[in-house]
Amino acid sequence: MKKTLLFLLLHTVSLSGYAVANTHPESTGNSLAVILFLGFIGLIIVGQLIPGVMLFFSMIKGLFRKHPSEIKHADHK
Repeated sequence: MKKTLLFLLLHTVSLSGYAVANTHPESTGNSLAVILFLGFIGLIIVGQLIPGVMLFFSMIKGLFRKHPSEIKHADHK
């Protein structure tokens, strides 16, 4: 059992070198199209996040507001 686990560990470690073999700086650069695409996706996320946060805070504000029947109105004469 120990030999099998040791063999699997060594085999995994030896094969993991292939995964990091091609990490040269010239192959990891992002093109302008990738940067623009990620920026556009970020704008969509922020555009959806702002109204969601506003809705959440107005919901919390409404939960802690007094019920209309509990509010004392001024008597009109």
